[in-house]
Amino acid sequence: MGVFWFAVVGFSSSFVARYLSFISINLVGLARGSIIIQTSLIWSAMFAVFILGEEFSWEVGAGTLFIMIGSILLVSEGSKVQKSISLHYYLVPVAVAFFLALSHFFLKLGFFWLPSASVGMVVSTSTALLLMLLVLPFTNEGIPRSLKLRPIFIVVLGGISNALAAVFFLSAVKNGRLVEVIPINRISVMIIIFFSWVFFRNQEAISIRVVTGGILSVLGAWLIVS
Repeated sequence: MGVFWFAVVGFSSSFVARYLSFISINLVGLARGSIIIQTSLIWSAMFAVFILGEEFSWEVGAGTLFIMIGSILLVSEGSKVQKSISLHYYLVPVAVAFFLALSHFFLKLGFFWLPSASVGMVVSTSTALLLMLLVLPFTNEGIPRSLKLRPIFIVVLGGISNALAAVFFLSAVKNGRLVEVIPINRISVMIIIFFSWVFFRNQEAISIRVVTGGILSVLGAWLIVS
């Protein structure tokens, strides 16, 4: 049963959510899509409270409200952005948030049967890799015939960083509560905004509204943890 739920985590998180997150970056931008994905905290809190029976306090409610306000500020960027980014595109990062939260619930179920973060990571990522290999022939991307060294190096570096983050995150979920672990994990949004502004300044319009939405999201996460 533990291996089964870890495999489901690989399907919902590493496969569906991650693939949709890449699409979200192209549709709404890195910073905006990343902040909307922070609303997975709302779904995770609902699963944790109503299904897992974790405690719900006024800090959790206030923190959730701040995250919702931050997301509203993010989407309401004004007429200039609305012309270039259609509102229905924002449904993609919202779907990412839902599947991520669903995977957190499945992860808790897996740890109930098999409390091993390393096994959970191996099973979930292997499942996602197998599914990606099965889907790849039916996509338009394909495998490029000529590969350049620099992009490969960046992808490998990102994979190593992602693997380390996964080990720490799975260990935190195993030993902690979802209403505490997920908000702390979402503080990464501020780092994403910073790097978006540094490296993608021409493509990413980091306005006051975007920064305010990110700050409110992090403030909401802090209230929930407190």
